Amino acid sequence: MYKHYFLAALALSLLSNTGHATAKQSSEVDSFCKSIIDTEIRRGAKAFTESMVQRMTKRVMKKHKVTTTEQAKRCIIMQLIEHKVPFED
Repeated sequence: MYKHYFLAALALSLLSNTGHATAKQSSEVDSFCKSIIDTEIRRGAKAFTESMVQRMTKRVMKKHKVTTTEQAKRCIIMQLIEHKVPFED
């Protein structure tokens, strides 16, 4: 069921290994991603769409300017997996 999550997260994590974020920045980004997804779930999101992931990516990029798009998407997808939220195609 979550096979596409795993493959997407794996691909994005491989791409994001070229980033220059420090451990502290990575931790801050992870916390921010978690808070974004928690907020969406509290608002009633039952599943996430590509447009929602794009919107969340933009929020992460705006808040943490050093983060690459791939790192932001990887973080969001990993948090979606952790929350076990389905993804609509």
